[in-house]
Amino acid sequence: MTFRLAFAFTSTALLLVGCFRSRSNEPTPDGGTWCGPPPGEVCCTSEGPLDFLDGRCPFACPHGSWQTSSAACSFPRDGGVPRTDGGLDAGLCPAVRASFTCLESFVAPANERFELPVSFDECGCCAEATCGVDVDVRSRTLHLTTGLCPDPCDCDACHTPVARCAVPGLPRGDWRVEVNGAPAFVLPVSDADFFVPPPPACMRYAEDDGCDASDPISSGRPDPITEVCVDLDRASARGHVAWAVNDGCGGCAREGICGAVVMERLTDDLPPGGDIFLEPRRYFGACDGACPPACFETEQLCPLPTLDPGGFYRVYVHGALVFSFTEGQGRACGRVAP
Repeated sequence: MTFRLAFAFTSTALLLVGCFRSRSNEPTPDGGTWCGPPPGEVCCTSEGPLDFLDGRCPFACPHGSWQTSSAACSFPRDGGVPRTDGGLDAGLCPAVRASFTCLESFVAPANERFELPVSFDECGCCAEATCGVDVDVRSRTLHLTTGLCPDPCDCDACHTPVARCAVPGLPRGDWRVEVNGAPAFVLPVSDADFFVPPPPACMRYAEDDGCDASDPISSGRPDPITEVCVDLDRASARGHVAWAVNDGCGGCAREGICGAVVMERLTDDLPPGGDIFLEPRRYFGACDGACPPACFETEQLCPLPTLDPGGFYRVYVHGALVFSFTEGQGRACGRVAP
């Protein structure tokens, strides 16, 4: 089983899938076997829970429905667009689009409530951030509304403001995430139990070009990077970041998704650490019109998951090894082979 984000490295993660959750079958009073969801769970659709199950064994919810708790399936029947409590709280802070999401394991649990962190690419002392969530089940889209309040504190600290979005149980599959009305990234949702979970990853959201016709998730293409740097000197706000540089003809292309996965090294042929896989992408806005010929340097910032102190890391861009470094040595850079 694999899940698909908007870039190539994601197929690696679910190669680590272990066994799936088993569904128990309950005996009937006459000694037979009746197959159905566990107590307290239902087969849910965008119109609400199913009233009839065919009882086939092993049990599985019919096509077009998913297994979840009764509470998670109590959607208002308004065309399959349930609204969580978080959506009502989104107006507490002025609307500011969040910038990226980092997860210790880049997958969300199917049919279970979870929190999706969203981070803002700026320094804060004790700034409050908010997030509201709308779920469109039919299109498998999470609509996030993020906000950032003025920082009431005056200090020299530089912390990344983070809001935690309360998301109801979702059926398994790939879910598009839109942030403040613009496509941002794809979130895999899986009902699998993992012997080894998918690795930690960060996803920087695609740039919003203000055009409803643009789709940076599906139309993004790999950015032809010429140099990449891992910046450890600017770690006070975001943690570690990678700077992907394209000194060729950037033209009118806009920043798409930038994904960063860190695979822990499990072999002893190299010092402890891991491999960093970067997938910076760019896209052309549907409302930008013709692109005049222009060649200039562009940069794309890609937040990284937490790195181990003193770890030895290799950096790959679009699957090709570029350079290696030891965490803690400061800014490290490598040129991409032509």
